[in-house]
Amino acid sequence: MSILDADCGEEIAGRLEYAGSHAVSAGGQSQHAARYRVSGGKLKVEVWYDSSDRMIRQESIEDGHKTVFELVRVRRQ
Repeated sequence: MSILDADCGEEIAGRLEYAGSHAVSAGGQSQHAARYRVSGGKLKVEVWYDSSDRMIRQESIEDGHKTVFELVRVRRQ
């Protein structure tokens, strides 16, 4: 599969792999989420999606630095 590097616009040959369902903290609570690994070239990312197919966590390492994005709140109207 092809992945677009959002920083430079470069197309990378990549791979998406389902890594199972895991408990993860997001939105102030623990919940089960589907975990995926995205890899290709120097790209190494893990993402978690909840039962509503909403991305609730992302972990990546770039230039030796770990970055984590985590859902902290959901507003319901």
